[in-house]
Amino acid sequence: MGKVPFTKSKVSYRNVSAMNLDALRADLFNSDLCKNTDMFDVNELVICYNEPPESTINRHAPLLELKRSLLGLVNLGLTLK
Repeated sequence: MGKVPFTKSKVSYRNVSAMNLDALRADLFNSDLCKNTDMFDVNELVICYNEPPESTINRHAPLLELKRSLLGLVNLGLTLK
């Protein structure tokens, strides 16, 4: 039997259980979307709608990455059903 190939995978996740919800809520409330609602045209409004939540969530719960190598099951005679 030859070498068993490894399958590499990458999983992205956020640790939302450790996030301070009060600080997140305050940051979202103080964003331009909530404060300056009367001075936007449609394009600026879309940018303000997408940008603050994403950057605020990234600040409070950064995207983490887990890299794994999985042993190939097919070459070991094992199958998943």
